[in-house]
Amino acid sequence: FPVTIRKQCSQTSNAVSVVAQNIVAAVTPSGPSAICFGSQLRLRVNTGIGRTYQWYSGTAPIVGATDTALMVSTAGSYYVAVTQNGCTQNSNTVAVTVNTTPLATLTPVGPTTFCVGSSVLLNANTGSGLTYAWRRDSVLIPGATSSSYNAVATGSYTVTVTLGNCSTVSSAVAVTVNGVAAAITPNGPTSFCPGGSVVLAANLGSNNTYQWYKDSVLITGANGMTFVATQSGSYRVSVVSAGCLSTSPAVNVVVNPQPSASITSGGQTSFCAGTTMTLFANTGTGLSYQWYRDSVTVPGANSASLVINQAGNYSVLVTTGLGCSRLSAVYPITLNPLPSAVISASGPLAFCSGDSVTLTVPLDTTNRYQWQLGAGNVVGATSSVFKARNPGSYRVMVVSAQGCTSYSAPAVVSFNPSIGINLATGTGSNNQSVCKDSALSSIIFTTQLVSSLVVNGLPAGVTYSWSGSVLIISGNPTSVGTFNYTVVATGGCVNANNINFGTIVVTNCICRSEERRL
Repeated sequence: FPVTIRKQCSQTSNAVSVVAQNIVAAVTPSGPSAICFGSQLRLRVNTGIGRTYQWYSGTAPIVGATDTALMVSTAGSYYVAVTQNGCTQNSNTVAVTVNTTPLATLTPVGPTTFCVGSSVLLNANTGSGLTYAWRRDSVLIPGATSSSYNAVATGSYTVTVTLGNCSTVSSAVAVTVNGVAAAITPNGPTSFCPGGSVVLAANLGSNNTYQWYKDSVLITGANGMTFVATQSGSYRVSVVSAGCLSTSPAVNVVVNPQPSASITSGGQTSFCAGTTMTLFANTGTGLSYQWYRDSVTVPGANSASLVINQAGNYSVLVTTGLGCSRLSAVYPITLNPLPSAVISASGPLAFCSGDSVTLTVPLDTTNRYQWQLGAGNVVGATSSVFKARNPGSYRVMVVSAQGCTSYSAPAVVSFNPSIGINLATGTGSNNQSVCKDSALSSIIFTTQLVSSLVVNGLPAGVTYSWSGSVLIISGNPTSVGTFNYTVVATGGCVNANNINFGTIVVTNCICRSEERRL
């Protein structure tokens, strides 16, 4: 600033520069200002070039405390005076309090060396507002937050006692547990079917001794590290290790029931060829099935019944829902053959009325026979031979001793048509009276199914001719008498053979001229 001095004369001095100092002094603690006894709090002030520092506790400077930071461990109000270029600025005050640190002691109630299965109670000191955290081998024990802890395992135990924000860790107490905690490890499922087993293994140890129990009853001779269980029950093992006895938790073994497996067929052990029969297995809830024929799986045969059409040795495997199976005994089934019912005929099945044909099927004295005509039985026709005299469709039913029935193919019997010889020249024209040497009125017959024909008994001078379908008798008889002529024909069935077909009466006649001469 320039200065002007006025009196009578004036003179202006040289200029002096004035710089105002603005010092910021702020103390920051490294944590909460309430600390535990025996711990320290770091107070730090902001820094700047050319600054000096003096820390104060209350109003008294702290000897030697001229750094930018101060470690405090006692209660009080702390601040720092910061000087720069001759100017001094006091910082904010930090009030530090020191809380009481709790005592932490650990006292075992009993021996700290014992056998597995036992324990020792560890007690910490108690007091108002104290909390606890237990550790074994420096590892926090979850949930262990009371003033005591029951130790059951080997290790080094400590307890951390906390009051407010202050904690103290106790001295360690070593706990030693001798022996082993007996346990059973199955090598497979503990539920199985009859005939199965499971190996139960106890803790391995070279100097261990063992005793196995089933349903709390000692198993004689079961003194090994393993035991093979084949029966249902609750199994335990006692293990002696390092002089300490331990009994394992129980392992339950269940032997699932095996199903029954049987086959029935209503007493039937055979059936007839061309038919079927049904086999039945025993049934039950949750059962499944597989059928076998001659020890070979029958594809798709998985129900409680089986319809068969073949002979063989059948069996069925029945399985429960728990997987246990039983194979039934073999059930032999016989296939009975059908009896022979093939008809043989003694001759043609078509013949003339009045004839017959003998029908025969192979004879088996153990068979039963019944001949049938059309849809009905022929009464009394119960042998292997039958003589058919009438037209119709014949068959035979043959029943074997095993009850198997066969029906023959039909044997159709028919009558051949009869030979037909019919008068064509009018009724009565086959019987004539004629004079000797006079012309006979022609007698004409028509014929059917005739292959050969002979007329016998005609008078001399009278002849016949046959064209295959027409028979003509004509001529001039030269003999006197009564002539009964017959026809012998072959070809079809003959209605009448050598039967009189007519009569020709030949007489000597006297003419009128001869009468006049006489």
